[in-house]
Amino acid sequence: MGFTLFKQSEDFAAKVRLPRIWRFSQENSRNSAAFYFDLLFQFQSTVFPSVSVLDLRPGSERELTDRRKHLFRQIDLKDPVQKRFDGSPKTIIVSNPHDAVFSEDGSQVFVTLAGSEDLLVFDLTDRDTVSGARATQILRHLPGANPRGVVLSGNDLFVQNAMSLDLTRVTRVGSTVSVAQGIFAQLVESDPLPPEMRAGQTLFYTGNTDRHVAYPMTGDYWMSCQSCHVDGFNFTNSYLFDDTVIDKYRYARVGHGNLSAMIAGDFIGDYIRIIQGTQGDMGHDGEGSAEFIDASDPPAEVGDMMVDLHEYITAKGNVPLVSSWLRLDDERDLVHEGEWTNSAACAECHSDMFDQWADSLHRLMGDSNPYYKVVEDVAAATEGEEFRKWCMGCHPAFRPYSNLKRRAHV
Repeated sequence: MGFTLFKQSEDFAAKVRLPRIWRFSQENSRNSAAFYFDLLFQFQSTVFPSVSVLDLRPGSERELTDRRKHLFRQIDLKDPVQKRFDGSPKTIIVSNPHDAVFSEDGSQVFVTLAGSEDLLVFDLTDRDTVSGARATQILRHLPGANPRGVVLSGNDLFVQNAMSLDLTRVTRVGSTVSVAQGIFAQLVESDPLPPEMRAGQTLFYTGNTDRHVAYPMTGDYWMSCQSCHVDGFNFTNSYLFDDTVIDKYRYARVGHGNLSAMIAGDFIGDYIRIIQGTQGDMGHDGEGSAEFIDASDPPAEVGDMMVDLHEYITAKGNVPLVSSWLRLDDERDLVHEGEWTNSAACAECHSDMFDQWADSLHRLMGDSNPYYKVVEDVAAATEGEEFRKWCMGCHPAFRPYSNLKRRAHV
């Protein structure tokens, strides 16, 4: 029996249906032929959703590349108001496809778009002989925050909103869908997260430009933080690309650059610069209408947003020390206190990571290097003692979690 598999970066859901897989992902244009130059070339406009159809027949498993659904091709619905630079209709941008369900008669597929917070409809009755089904409707926007799971009951679709913790009921009439109840049901009696943490996590997952009209997190619905950081801020999908160049002897960082204080200091300004430089808004989108935000002097509301975002990014299950990717799943602040003598102790369980670090520039410019000692002291004096943790997380990686106050060989 076949099944469909729906993928949005880090989450999977399998459903019995067809002898082929539909695979959903947020993709980078360097791995795709679907990029079009009818828009400004900005980082966010190189990241867009695609849908792959996989053949699961034993012995011939493969992607049916000619059936892949691309933005601007099979996902190419036009905005009724906005125009391109040449006056022609503008393609509606969507982001972060997450889950999908087939109609009971098999004529349609309904896809949740967790980033842009929409519902995408594919028509399976009028398939192109080469490229297959095309998108026929984008229901913009679903009322909840971060729509993910979706189930079908008759002509009703029930969408799980992961950040607002509720269900939305969508009704299918003929070949179109519309929102019947914005909040059909609450999923919890009370939110298990503090309000600031929930607000920050919602910011991290949203690719909906309209969610914060004056201070949008992304330009033209292109992407969210989560589009690249597939499991929270502690991971970046750059590591998933074979052609990502990492020279640990010369340049050990993979991630955001051009940060004034490496997030450990002026995190408000650095987050704004990240949003502007990668997601294209806080006024940075050349085709947007939001006012450009000065990262060194943002409005109070933007500052509050970034404080909430920082609350989520530095949560225990994410990156509490910002630079180190070690997760703490309990209430401990330290790991193996009094046990570790140097970072080689990590190799027993984390051999691959240790090998990457052991002869890297980070380790070679480590805690036993006099230059590093001076630079860390200057950084702490300039930015505050907490800033040391940023340095420690990559150079003498054992120190932040072993409570060592003295200098030690790495």
